[in-house]
Amino acid sequence: MNRQVSMIIIISSMLFFGVGCNREIRVQKEMTWECAPEYYMRNYPQAQPVRLRFIENPHYEEVISGQGLCNQLEKSGRTVVIVEFEAWGNRYRGLYGYRAISVDGLKVQDVGGWGSSGANASVKDVGPHPLSRLFK
Repeated sequence: MNRQVSMIIIISSMLFFGVGCNREIRVQKEMTWECAPEYYMRNYPQAQPVRLRFIENPHYEEVISGQGLCNQLEKSGRTVVIVEFEAWGNRYRGLYGYRAISVDGLKVQDVGGWGSSGANASVKDVGPHPLSRLFK
């Protein structure tokens, strides 16, 4: 009987700690982009806001600001870029945080300005956030 109890405790502990381990994952996602001058902030003149939409689910968008970001993307001539994210989560809570760290191979230079994340509220079922699959 004691051996069974010990095994149950060991297995339960392994499951609890294995499921609840926080992880940081870096991932790259293809995204469309457009300059977002409506989010320009006078107090942060170097920050150029850009709206990014996930290719796999364009109902989710990110608005990030970076030094010269809009100008850089316009010079590239591409409509789809690779965005590298740092994401935090675990199997129990799922995705609980993330940030864009590079766009089109260039590190995002944070100089203040606007930033937001969200989904199109006019769509009834937008599905899970594209980064949430990392922690299933």
